[in-house]
Amino acid sequence: MGKKKCNRNASFYRDRAEELRELQKALETQFIGKTMNLAPLQVAVKDLEKIAARDKDEDEWKCNITNLIIPFGDVRNVEPAEIDARISISCMFKTTIDAWNNAKCDPFNTYSFMLRVFGDYDGVEYSWGLYIDKSPTTGTVEEWHPLYHLHCFESRANGVTILIDNEKKKGTMHLNVPRLVHYPLDIMLGIGFCLTNFYKKEMFTKFCGKSGSQFVRYYKQSQERILKPFFESLANNRDSVYNVKDLCPQIV
Repeated sequence: MGKKKCNRNASFYRDRAEELRELQKALETQFIGKTMNLAPLQVAVKDLEKIAARDKDEDEWKCNITNLIIPFGDVRNVEPAEIDARISISCMFKTTIDAWNNAKCDPFNTYSFMLRVFGDYDGVEYSWGLYIDKSPTTGTVEEWHPLYHLHCFESRANGVTILIDNEKKKGTMHLNVPRLVHYPLDIMLGIGFCLTNFYKKEMFTKFCGKSGSQFVRYYKQSQERILKPFFESLANNRDSVYNVKDLCPQIV
């Protein structure tokens, strides 16, 4: 009887699963007693472990983390100030292990990241959000799209809402532009984005306080694979991992 074939990339999937476990552990430690929804991390871990256990080689890596919820930190910059706000994070992408391990190519095939700050006050659900897209690399469009770009949006639970103040004859205009140049965020960098934008400085310092921690180890991996090539291409104003003009259409 022959030896059972193993997935040669099993260790990669297991390491990605361990990364999400360490992220969950860090969130539970730093936000102890806070209302969160970390189930999307647990689902993603189980999916990765299933792939690692298969008896055939796998190379595709799909991330589909949706509606991960963490508390919102700095409410002094929010109106209405009394709102009990939370942050919903969704991160979805497709890539291959070969592409991720190749520092000379774009790490993502398809990509989407959404962040929504939301909460209820006086019977009304308020929300604000942003999302980062990757522009299609084929076909033609009439408007400039940086390869990775950020949009902001205002919405309620069921889509875009145009707010009208009838007394002052003023309303809120919804725009799908500008498309701001922004580096892609995986789930680790996405948490870093939240900690450095919606909390006081001390919170990110707490997460990264132990230089040898597993959270820091995995965060640095994402930093090395995603941030470094993105900013190197822009800083050197030359094509390397990315075509500079694709990253930032304003460059001539």
